Amino acid sequence: MNNTKAAAAMIAALRSLGRVEPVDEALVETVVGLAAAVDSAPDNASLWQQYRSAVSDLRNVGGTNEQGNEIENLIAALRGGPTVRDAAAPKPRNARPRSGTPDGAVRNPADAVAANGARRRAGTRPD
Repeated sequence: MNNTKAAAAMIAALRSLGRVEPVDEALVETVVGLAAAVDSAPDNASLWQQYRSAVSDLRNVGGTNEQGNEIENLIAALRGGPTVRDAAAPKPRNARPRSGTPDGAVRNPADAVAANGARRRAGTRPD
């Protein structure tokens, strides 16, 4: 049996099952045309790739297999909706932060120690 006869048999079987409708005629003609092309040039790998893809698409038309119902499965999953939960409570912030910076730098320049070790007092001038 050549590919043209096999494609015709598959199309007839799909029509008898009611899976191929008039809206699918473009895909049916694509499969028939590619089957004839593959029969005339069986060594052309790109024709085989296109033919196999078209046959797969035609088999999935109106079917109930997993590949044919991807959209229906997606819609069903979306209709189920996610479960809504409360967000985790945030951790309380430390009311008394540490006194120094992580790198040891002095925050207030007035608190800095002079090179001779003496601290500057508020309201006084350095000598």
